[in-house]
Amino acid sequence: MELKAGLSAIVTGGAAGIGRALTIALAQKGIFVTIIDFSQEKGIEAASLAEEEVRKIHAKLKFPAVLFFRCDVSNSNELAAAFRKHVETYGGLDICINCAGISNPLYFYEDLTALNLGGVLLISIWLQ
Repeated sequence: MELKAGLSAIVTGGAAGIGRALTIALAQKGIFVTIIDFSQEKGIEAASLAEEEVRKIHAKLKFPAVLFFRCDVSNSNELAAAFRKHVETYGGLDICINCAGISNPLYFYEDLTALNLGGVLLISIWLQ
């Protein structure tokens, strides 16, 4: 798939780390981005940076170039609401990147595999 201006993307975990880097890279190509992340502060900051990048290509938009939703990806209702708003705003979805997860060091008995995998599975189910 060619990444070109005017496409739309959702990036879970898009407020920090690899997700943030991908969010900014997509925005620099003029791709409209919805950031879904648990961190309100980092999400607002990433959305502001991405908005600046998209506006370099799409200067006169009459809709937001970037959306941010504070969302727990393990909560299907929150996730569905974010997806609905994305589709309502941009008319569809071209790219979905799943970077959400918890990466804190944990003892083996505090495994969060279900949380990390659950969010990806919910997103995949929602896309069908």
